[in-house]
Amino acid sequence: MYYPIGLPKKLKIPVNDGMILSIVCNRDRNLFCILTERAIWIWYNRPCIPLCGIRRSAECLEDYGNNVMMEWRPDSSLLVVATSNSKLLFYSITVDDKLREVYIQNDSPTPGLRRDSAELYTKEKIPPLLMKKVKCVDVRGGISCLVCLRDELMVGCGGGHIQRVRWDGSLHYDYCIDLARVPFCDDQLVMQALPLTTPGVYIVCLEYSPLVGGFATVLSDGRAAFLTASTLQFDPNAVQGIWARDLDDATCAAINHKYRLLAYGREVGEGVVYQVDEATGGLEVTHKLALSSRDYAGEPGPVGFLKWSPDGTVLAMCWTKGGFSLWSVFGSLLTSSLKWDYSEDPRSHPVTISCMGS
Repeated sequence: MYYPIGLPKKLKIPVNDGMILSIVCNRDRNLFCILTERAIWIWYNRPCIPLCGIRRSAECLEDYGNNVMMEWRPDSSLLVVATSNSKLLFYSITVDDKLREVYIQNDSPTPGLRRDSAELYTKEKIPPLLMKKVKCVDVRGGISCLVCLRDELMVGCGGGHIQRVRWDGSLHYDYCIDLARVPFCDDQLVMQALPLTTPGVYIVCLEYSPLVGGFATVLSDGRAAFLTASTLQFDPNAVQGIWARDLDDATCAAINHKYRLLAYGREVGEGVVYQVDEATGGLEVTHKLALSSRDYAGEPGPVGFLKWSPDGTVLAMCWTKGGFSLWSVFGSLLTSSLKWDYSEDPRSHPVTISCMGS
């Protein structure tokens, strides 16, 4: 279980880089990227120190737009940044061979200040990294979401399309997905499945899990679904959508790989967790995440973000109006910042969270 203890650790980010939009760890979780509106920073996890970064110029921002979201390549050799002008900016991550390592620890010449315990030394060498822009790709229809599927990027676009872009920037056209051609139903036993008929609907949130076997999606009209396929390549002709029943105000989604759970945030300030029924293939509600009047008497507002812990035992949920909460995998409330005692100082009011990373 996770419980907040002590004071939070603050990382110093340049204030002139704009709002923090995304914090994403790589697959090994030894690096994480902090994306702001005008800059990209890569930090080492333990110890928590900055390694490299790029602050985009005014000309670059005018040509390509501000940063919006980012994604790592699985081997951490590349990262991609989606911009407000529907561009994908690819950056290479390499190790600087001119330097041995970053932050070399030297002992003090004073005998009383020397470290006698091996626990006081950094176990791993911190690599010196170089980041360089290598490619820019234009995406038609606007970029609404971004997720990595093995050697490709799944890019959610306006008009209900999911484009598949390789890491070299080329478009895998034959495997692009059109939601208008995807059959949707309540479970996989239903003989008749209907495609989307509502015009202008597109995906606003896309989360992938190879263990669950599909994508948790949130549509622009508030409906939520689970996209699965009978092939590992996610052939567009084999993709099927499973509706999350009784859910028409979804805002975000998160997948638990360990317990095979799909969590969705709602406009009413609650969360709902589903599991995939192995018999029917449908989504069944396991529990709901709702604050009682004892926990918080007011209206928390729409759920802004959901994020599972790396071990899959705790779900963090935050609201767009401010505040966050931690829930166990079984739906028990562990803590909520909304019921903390705040003073009249406006700086101590519930903090508004712009992104979460794990």
